[in-house]
Amino acid sequence: MEKVLLVVFLDTHFTELRRVAQCLQDSDRYKPEFFFARDYSTLARDVTTCIALGFPCYDRRGQPCVARTAQSKSVEPRAQAVTLPRRIWRLFYPRLVNSLPWAWREYRQLRKNVACFLREQQIDLLVLAEENVGYATPLWVQTAHAAGVPVVVVPYTVADASEPAGAVINRPEHQFRRWPNALAGRRYPHWVYEHRGQKLLRLPGGRALAMEWLDAAPPQPWIMNSGAADALAVESDRMRQHYLCLGLPPERLVNTGALYDDVLAEVLRSVDEQREALYRDLGLPLGRPMLLCALPPNPYPDQLGGFDSYQDLLRFWVTTLAAQPGWNLVLRLHPRMPRSQYAFLEEAGGRLTDVDTAHLVPLCDLYVASVSATIRWAIACGKPVVNYDVYRFGYTDYEGLSGVFTVDGQQAFIDIIQQLTGDSSRLAQAAAAQSAIKEQWGRFDGQAASRLLTLLDELT
Repeated sequence: MEKVLLVVFLDTHFTELRRVAQCLQDSDRYKPEFFFARDYSTLARDVTTCIALGFPCYDRRGQPCVARTAQSKSVEPRAQAVTLPRRIWRLFYPRLVNSLPWAWREYRQLRKNVACFLREQQIDLLVLAEENVGYATPLWVQTAHAAGVPVVVVPYTVADASEPAGAVINRPEHQFRRWPNALAGRRYPHWVYEHRGQKLLRLPGGRALAMEWLDAAPPQPWIMNSGAADALAVESDRMRQHYLCLGLPPERLVNTGALYDDVLAEVLRSVDEQREALYRDLGLPLGRPMLLCALPPNPYPDQLGGFDSYQDLLRFWVTTLAAQPGWNLVLRLHPRMPRSQYAFLEEAGGRLTDVDTAHLVPLCDLYVASVSATIRWAIACGKPVVNYDVYRFGYTDYEGLSGVFTVDGQQAFIDIIQQLTGDSSRLAQAAAAQSAIKEQWGRFDGQAASRLLTLLDELT
């Protein structure tokens, strides 16, 4: 039985790679194992899930995970006095860890640790949710190839250069005016990207230089999945075209479909029955149309789209949706949002659920999200979408789609929600627009798992 290592850097990685692990386990040909390469806020929950499902899992040191020892950053640390030495340390620490000597040593040690782990655990295949220089995945790919281990990317999201640029534009360590960044950018101009009139470096200069000098850098550092993985499992015709436009090598793009497509297709066969069952579980009135909202996390506390706090943002969002008469509002939290902290949202009239988003999207009549990768699921199901870009990222992933309404202001959000929920003909037109293109965005033949396994068989 082949051993497959699934590497997780984020909660959203785990959500989708868990589907891959279940597919591998059900095949009786592969033994999936998880490697949690970074700490993150919901790590304890995901480790516990892994153990409950019987998947071996390892922490970032390569040690077997134990549920009781999993750490969670969601626990607030005790406040510490900000002394002068601590202030000095906070000032110089980012410069230190991003310096060339530090990054060189860190990356070499990572390569050594990964090689040792792959060898000791006798890994036959490596699976990533994304190739991303920010997580040093190029070093994972390089080390796996040196050990004769193939690498496949099973993507969980869609992005172009504007997404990482929007994430780092306000971070001084990525700005071109710093001399280490200017030095690295002039030597390796493909690490430079201009966003909103500002030149940025994808990684701090010392890290970019270290990755180049270790011969691990991808040809397009700003483009996700542009590295040296052996194959990228392509979800749909639309996504294949997206990858080709970004310059990814066509020979590495394998049309498998996505595992969540199989879930969507299965739910679509019995929408009415499953929606009514969900309503009964949540205590909602039967027979109403469903307004499904995927609430966004809070990645940038200083960029709240005009709201005083994240809680105010969520209250406005949910209150606006709950005010629409004759609709049932179902709320799905982002994977990194612990449900216990957001129970107050039900006071506004919605109902929180832990049901997998892929099971919920086919049941809704209108989907509301914020620049979420799950919007492509709704398009594939022919569901109208309101894309509330509350953080004003300005991503262009869904531009030009008549059934996706993108807004970034509070009044514009209220207006479009009222129009779509109050005018059945407007909603029907949006649904028809989505239905006209849905086959480009998903493959609903139920064979995605089979095609993915075929790809893995070929690689191993």
